[in-house]
Formats: sequence, C-alpha cells, structure tokens
Amino acid sequence: KHQEADEKYRLAIQCNTQYDQAYSNLGCNLMAQGRCYEGISACQKALQINPNAIQAYINLAANYYQLGLHEKAKEAYLQALQIEPYNLEVRSNLLLVLNDDLTNSAEYYLQQAIRYGEYARQQVQAYQKWPVLKSHQQGQVCKDQYSI
Repeated sequence: KHQEADEKYRLAIQCNTQYDQAYSNLGCNLMAQGRCYEGISACQKALQINPNAIQAYINLAANYYQLGLHEKAKEAYLQALQIEPYNLEVRSNLLLVLNDDLTNSAEYYLQQAIRYGEYARQQVQAYQKWPVLKSHQQGQVCKDQYSI
C-alpha cells in the first residue's frame, strides 16, 4: 500500500517537478514507513517550491517528531503558525510536542530528585553513625582530653 503510494507520488513529481503537495504527501508516506530522514527531505523540497505550504510544515514536523527531534518539530509548527496563526491542526500538534517536552522534563526532574533523595538518605545514615556527632545529638558535651 505505501509502496504503491510512493510510486504514484514519484510519478506525479516526474510529471510536474514543481508539485509541492506531491512532495509533501511523499514525505508523510515515507514517515509512515519509518523512513523519516527521506520524509524530511521530501517535505523540505515541497517548502523550497512553496514556502507557504502548511501541510508540508505539518508533515515535516511529524517526521522530526517521529525521530525524537522535538525542537525541530516545534520550529516547523511555529513556522506554520506564522503563515496560518489560527490553524487548529498545527496548534494541537504543537501542544502535543510541548506536552511531551514537559512530561520528559518532569520525568527527568523526578529521577534527579530520587537520585538526590537516595544520596541525602546515605548522608543522614553516615551522619548518624559518626560517634562524635551522636554524642552531641544526645546533649553530651565532648570534653577536651588535653585540658589541665
């Protein structure tokens, strides 16, 4: 199915090398096959032909997103919003990317807190094992063994 679509898009491009939508659709189809780098190239070609091709920006961003390149995906969606500020598809997809970034950041900080929490627990345990500090904790005063 995808290979047949590839052939049709490539045939359309051969017939008209300035057919930006065919490049954009090819980029989307390549992404569906896991060939995101090729999909990015096809979408970029569509945007060279027509810098206002909203769907090419959407497909470009989707390819970047599939590769985990969230920053590049955000850039593509933001460029699309400059052309069509009220495009709901672009806005909702951008929110998904931003939400994923927030989720990833939250997971990162949670892991950091767990790691530092474990470090803090180990420090408290070491502190509790130290005899001089234990005597201070119990209200005892260390006497200077060298006093006259």
